[in-house]
Amino acid sequence: MNNPKWNKTERKTLEAALLRIQQAAEVSKIEEAQPPVPRPAVTPKSGDVPLTLAETVRLALANNQDIQVTGFDPLLAETDMVKARAVYEATFFMSNDFGRTDRPTQSVLDTGSIKIARFIEDTYASKIGVKQFTPTGGTWAVYQEANFLNSSSTLVVPNPQWATRGNIEMSQPLLKGFGDPVNQGAIRVANLNTRVSLQDFRQKITETVSKIVAAYWQLSFDREAARICGRSLGQAQEVQRREKARREQGLANELDTSRAVSAVGSRQADCIRTENRARNSSDNLKRLLHAPDLPMDGDANLVPADQPRFFVFEVDRTAAMSRSLARRPEIERARSALAINQVRVDVADRERLPKLDAALKYTINSLASEWHEAMRHEDPGQRISWSAGLELEVPLGNRSAIADYQRRILEYEQSLREANQLVDQVLGEVSAAVRAVLQGRDEIEYTYQAKVAAERLVRAEIARFELGGVSNDELLRSQDTEAATERDYLTALLNFNLSLTELGRAKGTLLEDRGIDVIWPEKRPGRPLPLRARIEEKPAWPIAGPPEKPAAPAAATPAKPN
Repeated sequence: MNNPKWNKTERKTLEAALLRIQQAAEVSKIEEAQPPVPRPAVTPKSGDVPLTLAETVRLALANNQDIQVTGFDPLLAETDMVKARAVYEATFFMSNDFGRTDRPTQSVLDTGSIKIARFIEDTYASKIGVKQFTPTGGTWAVYQEANFLNSSSTLVVPNPQWATRGNIEMSQPLLKGFGDPVNQGAIRVANLNTRVSLQDFRQKITETVSKIVAAYWQLSFDREAARICGRSLGQAQEVQRREKARREQGLANELDTSRAVSAVGSRQADCIRTENRARNSSDNLKRLLHAPDLPMDGDANLVPADQPRFFVFEVDRTAAMSRSLARRPEIERARSALAINQVRVDVADRERLPKLDAALKYTINSLASEWHEAMRHEDPGQRISWSAGLELEVPLGNRSAIADYQRRILEYEQSLREANQLVDQVLGEVSAAVRAVLQGRDEIEYTYQAKVAAERLVRAEIARFELGGVSNDELLRSQDTEAATERDYLTALLNFNLSLTELGRAKGTLLEDRGIDVIWPEKRPGRPLPLRARIEEKPAWPIAGPPEKPAAPAAATPAKPN
């Protein structure tokens, strides 16, 4: 084919249009390749940064990347559900075909006369209508056909002519496919998968909150341990100072002085280790928070504003177990998995049936020399064509459908065993968490008693040492005992609060206890947002609500598991 010849004006117009298309394509590529807009720069905090437990959890929920990534899964599952339901949307269709035949006359039947040497025929066929797949498994279609014919044959009457047909078609499975088990099952599975993804999101939030709370209490414990070590070091330095003064006065021997120097050096090493553990705990908490103003390479030092608390409350193990079976995300996920496998069993069972389909077609015919005349003469009571029938297919052996059904049965039984195993695991976790809470409560009582007794012992040894009747050996030992008993008491408090958090996680009520809700994002144009979690303003008690019976540790009454 020869290239077209353009005049000067046409060539300039064409070049300008091509240039605009090229520029638009380049801009589109740049926009597609452009990375997401980064967060605005935030000035890192420095020095001591006090944080309450609620503020710490709020920062984690707002900045934790695992939560943000998992927050898209329920939205993705919702799109799958919409896609599964869209199979029943009506579909508009249209087609147009043009044709021309020009050949020598081969028979008098072509044109009706031997005098016509060429057979010429122009045709046009169109079809337009609507069809839909129904929840019963059948299909229906309503469409209009129009065929135009202009022929050189004298046998075509009228010529030219328009043949129109109004059609209604219906088909319905009576056995296999009745009720559309495949698509209905896909919709139910998509709905269940949405619930599964939501439970996975809740579980991710629960795991994150549990880690945050544990890291917060651990930091509080490590800072208190460093404080105790600093106080113990100060006591040893005071003994060393007194021994040095007494040595100058000739009242102390070298053994007492060396013992005091050794105690100072040993406690200084302990302080270095405890302070380093406190800094590591602060960095660990910053890593979990992932807050932009608390970077890992910054010099901010997190300071817990809340301290572990103790209070007396009753723990009903049976009620806690029942609660866990109703609220644990893993249990909810297992229930949904069972329901999904049950749906697949039902679908596979229906697929074993033979195929028996009913079909019906109803057509109104019309013919005229003009299109509008043919359409006007379409009468439901005249020139009617119809057909009805049944179609039967029976696979011999049907081994594929039977094998698929057996597979679905096995998958259901497997998921049932997994669900039972999960129930035993959850109940075991709840039972262990209840025992840990009760054990922590008992430990707090007895470590508190030991702590008070050690404080009295130190005071008594100081009095004896000041009277000069004994060496510093017993005094230094009593100070070590006091520091050890106070650390044991703090450890018991730490374990008690950690066990309360673990009990809330094991029961599946940790988010409710902390006042944390799952928030669905508002639909808006632009980049989509994931699901997020929001914490309400509630007192930072380790369990839901304030303690019913606040009490001093010494007055705590141990309780036995139910």
